[in-house]
Amino acid sequence: MRIILLILFVSLASTLKCQDNSSSSSNANQMITATTTISVTIGGGFIINGSFPASQYERVDQFITRLFNQSKVQQLNGVTDRTTIELINAQFNSIAMRNIKLKRINGEELILDLEKFHLTGDFRLNPYLKNEDVLIFPKYDIEKDFVSIDGAVNNSLKFQYVEGDKLSDALLFAQGVSGSYQNVTQAEITRLSYTGQAQNPILVNLNSDIALQPGDRIRILADETYRKDFRVLVLGEVNRPGYISIAKDNTSVKDVISKAGGFKNTASLKNAEIIRGNDSYSLYKKNILTKSFEQNKNDNRRMEAILTDNRIMEDLLMERMSYLTEEDTLYFKIDNQLRFFRGNGLVDFTSLDSDTSTAAKFIMKDGDIILVPEKKDLVYIFGQVANAGYVKYNEGKDVYYYIEQAGGLGELARDVEDVSIIKAKSRAWTTIGNKKDVKIEAGDYIWVPKKAPRTFSFYLQRVGVFSSIIGTIATILLLLKQF
Repeated sequence: MRIILLILFVSLASTLKCQDNSSSSSNANQMITATTTISVTIGGGFIINGSFPASQYERVDQFITRLFNQSKVQQLNGVTDRTTIELINAQFNSIAMRNIKLKRINGEELILDLEKFHLTGDFRLNPYLKNEDVLIFPKYDIEKDFVSIDGAVNNSLKFQYVEGDKLSDALLFAQGVSGSYQNVTQAEITRLSYTGQAQNPILVNLNSDIALQPGDRIRILADETYRKDFRVLVLGEVNRPGYISIAKDNTSVKDVISKAGGFKNTASLKNAEIIRGNDSYSLYKKNILTKSFEQNKNDNRRMEAILTDNRIMEDLLMERMSYLTEEDTLYFKIDNQLRFFRGNGLVDFTSLDSDTSTAAKFIMKDGDIILVPEKKDLVYIFGQVANAGYVKYNEGKDVYYYIEQAGGLGELARDVEDVSIIKAKSRAWTTIGNKKDVKIEAGDYIWVPKKAPRTFSFYLQRVGVFSSIIGTIATILLLLKQF
């Protein structure tokens, strides 16, 4: 019994001691908190001026970052106008982070450079705050007080100029010379006259560490490196679709297809194409296909039909080489919305296996896209037929065969002589007319145009026009006879 009482007494004493220690610790923390709050004043070109509470355990960068973020959140709070948001962001981005003056109550003055601190970690540039410190920010004009640096560096940029800056400082802000370049020993500094109407290029060695002036533009000189990520995107009916690495101006289309694992048996080589060029149409196609590949890497067949789904582009393709009248264009647009297919070409992929083929030697360029569609032994017939759609391609068959397979001509269809064949690869148009040798190939389109319905007012208007013309001619003849 005595033993049990002794254990309870020891336990109670221990608990009371812990509570006493905890209370003492809490009181100590409160005392530390009370004694660590100091006052720091900000003036000059900072986003806000005044005296603010800080901790003596805060460095200048922490203190400034905290006030910067709080002020930015307050100003952007509730703002939805894009122009206003951009103006606020521009205002905050124009705050100087170099040449900051720190004045202390004991008369000591320090010049701080937070930009250099972020790059070097030198805490002498970012000291702890003390009570009654005053931070004075300089006004910063990026259009006048700047130095820019580019060329063979890791980070091309324009930074705030501070008196005393040297070439080594510019290289520090540019994060040094890029390791991608070889034999980098010189820099060109372009220095404008005071009026800005004359410039004086100065060629210096990198180890000379020349003093800079505001407005200097520095270019670190090096021969261009071509160790770049040259590549081609191959899509469609190949065994290993995706990006293929190539050499600059030295990789043929045959080599690219080989790296892509070759063609599948389902590949339509006749309608395969290389998409290249900087014109708006080519860039548009490349942009659609590249985005599609990034989003659908596991759905290669989907990418093959991406361009087909874009109606505007397909309309432009189909009408580019047409000779439609104004009336026909309206009917064709309606009919064209009911069909989907595409095709174009730059290289004859059917001849890649030939050693003498010029197509096999075609040199690929960075950014090219090779699109290999699926083989479809079909012909698309649309317009004024009973059943518009795909018809199984039958080699050697003429237009009458495909019209018959589509259920025959519609009631408002024009004569067969007016039917047009649109080639799958070139989109070139050919009207049947009296030709008996118009060849129809797999992938071609057959368009059956529509008769324009004529009302009585249409014919009356035409008669009026003809009558007016005849009357004019008769008047001219009468005048000529009198003379």
